[in-house]
Amino acid sequence: MRVQFHGAARTVTGSCTLLEASGTSVLVDCGQFQGDDELERHNRDRFGFGAKDLKAVVLTHGHIDHVGRAPRLVREGFRGRILCTRATAQIATLMLLDGAKIMKEDARRGGPEPMFDESDVERLSTLMEPVRYGESVAVGRDVTIALEDAGHILGSAHALVTMREGDRTVAFGVSGDVGVPGRPVIGDPVPFRALDYLQVETTYGDRDHRSQADSVTELEAVLRQAEEDGGVVVMPAFAMGRTQDVLYHVNAMKEAGRLKNLDVYVDSPLATRLTAVFNGNTQLYDAESKQRIAGGDDPLKFPGLRFVGDPDESDRVRREAKRALIVSASGMCQGGRVVRHLEALLPRPSTKVVIVGYQAPGTLGRRLVDGWKVVRIRGHEVPVNATIHTLGGFSAHAGRKELLAWVGAIREMPRRVFLVHGEPAPLESFARALESELGLSTHIPHLGESIEL
Repeated sequence: MRVQFHGAARTVTGSCTLLEASGTSVLVDCGQFQGDDELERHNRDRFGFGAKDLKAVVLTHGHIDHVGRAPRLVREGFRGRILCTRATAQIATLMLLDGAKIMKEDARRGGPEPMFDESDVERLSTLMEPVRYGESVAVGRDVTIALEDAGHILGSAHALVTMREGDRTVAFGVSGDVGVPGRPVIGDPVPFRALDYLQVETTYGDRDHRSQADSVTELEAVLRQAEEDGGVVVMPAFAMGRTQDVLYHVNAMKEAGRLKNLDVYVDSPLATRLTAVFNGNTQLYDAESKQRIAGGDDPLKFPGLRFVGDPDESDRVRREAKRALIVSASGMCQGGRVVRHLEALLPRPSTKVVIVGYQAPGTLGRRLVDGWKVVRIRGHEVPVNATIHTLGGFSAHAGRKELLAWVGAIREMPRRVFLVHGEPAPLESFARALESELGLSTHIPHLGESIEL
């Protein structure tokens, strides 16, 4: 039995882990690398395994850094099973279709050949098998898969892969992305019960987030200021998860009698479609949100909310909006409609930009967080006269203390922990914490590294 690390090794994106036992190969996630050009070149590298040889692929959730290379598997001959929750199947399909469209448009403008197209995504979706939390699924005779709620985004999961070879049985847990307890709408992350080995993400392994309550308070102050002075707040937000969190909190502010005159525009066709996925999977909501729905209150709808349709409407919003919040993708400002909003509105001192998610090195979002006074957008130098606010409490990733608590709640501790999905400082810091506070043996793998279990 062995594990191989084909992504998210000493970097945050590109999650892709291969597990092999008794001739059965299972891949957990197949995500895109995101960030600077050097990192994104890995997306076109040959896989370090044969797609046709895979028995199954497990998708922990629908974010592109966990599913964005999966259509390439189909293109290269994969015809096995894809195991994930029903919500993840829906979300991943929408995200990948959107990605295929963007790559096609980029290619028309002289960009690289697309890595996959809509037909690849459609073939991929036909292989997806919905799995319920707590359900155990056999893959061949010697491997079983079980999923538990990761509390990261709707339908996200931790994956427990149990492998048998000869007289040995090994339980290997893959965290996917660990969520934050107490976040709105979705459930809390569920720890594994017993493990031999654990792979855990470390995005924020060296620091804790501000409290969500503090970030909500700060967001409200920014929005109320825009309401008073007639300004515009631009929020680059991931279409999946972060957008719906923000709608939930703005809904609460409006229901409390605040923000009476603020208009909210969700300017992302993908976010509009993904919000509909939320509405179709309310069985996954947390207890509080289910109670609100039972009482007739949809936590993701309120007066003054508009979902923007075509590009012409988006242009009108950008020109005419006042006392408004524009929530638009992409979350790292690398593409989508938010780029045009930033190009037009960053030079205005009245503009407020609210960053509510992780910004990878090399992205426009990271440059704004780092305080650049001039940024390059669509070939133009754009002065940054807007005020930039960074609200860490909206992160969908567990911070250091929450990650330690999640690992510490495992009843039978793993003999070894593999740390992935992090930059060097968080990886090393969290490894030291696991060793000193929980007495665990850790390893930070390199890309392509193979380890016998």
